[in-house]
Amino acid sequence: MRPTLILLSLSLLGAGCDSGGSATGFWEADTGSANGVDDAETYDTAQDTGIFVAPQWWRLSAGLILSEGVPIAEKSTLSLELIGSKDEQLCFQEFTVKAVESLEPTHESIVTWWRLTPTPLDTLCGIYDTPLSESILIGVGVMHPDILAAISSISTISADAPLNAAYAAVDDTEQIYVYGVAGTPASYEGEGEVAIEAPLEDGIWQLEPVYRFSY
Repeated sequence: MRPTLILLSLSLLGAGCDSGGSATGFWEADTGSANGVDDAETYDTAQDTGIFVAPQWWRLSAGLILSEGVPIAEKSTLSLELIGSKDEQLCFQEFTVKAVESLEPTHESIVTWWRLTPTPLDTLCGIYDTPLSESILIGVGVMHPDILAAISSISTISADAPLNAAYAAVDDTEQIYVYGVAGTPASYEGEGEVAIEAPLEDGIWQLEPVYRFSY
C-alpha cells in the first residue's frame, strides 16, 4: 500500500509572530504565548499549585550530526515540546538517540529516511506521558508548498532560504506527516543549496517544526 502523505494543517505555528530560540538553540516558531518562563519553572508552578494542565499538542525538532549521510546516534538528539490549550509551553524534553537505522524512502517526496530510537523516558518533565512510540521515522525531503507558504509569514526565517521539508511517521508508517523544515545551519542563513538526493551533506542538520501534532 502506498503511504499517505499528510499535512498537519489545523495547527500552524508562528504565522505573523516573532520567534524565540528553543532550548536546543535551533530556530523555533513562537506560539504567541506570553509565558516567558523556562521548563523547570513551568513544571514547578504546576507542582506548587496542584494544577495539572493537560497537553493539547506537541511539536518535534531534531539536531542530527550526519556522517556518510546517516545520523550518529550518540551525537544526535530529538526534542519534544508539549503545548497547552492556551498555547502555553508545558514541557520541553530532549531525548538522546540510542540507535539509528537507514531506511528506503517510502514516499517519492522523501530524499532520505531514518528510524530513530530515543533513550526511553517514563515521563516527560517528570509528569507527562510521551506521545512517542519506541521509535520514530523522520526524514528530509522535497519542500511542500504549504510549508513554504507558512514560513513566508514567520519573521525568523527567509522563504528564500534553501531549506528542505521535514517528514515524520509517528506510529503508523502508512501515515507520513510533512511538518516542518530541515537544513544545515548555513541553509537557515540563506546559503548553500536544497538537498535533492541522498546522501545528505555531512555535519549538522536541524529539523524544526512549522506545524504541530495533536497530543
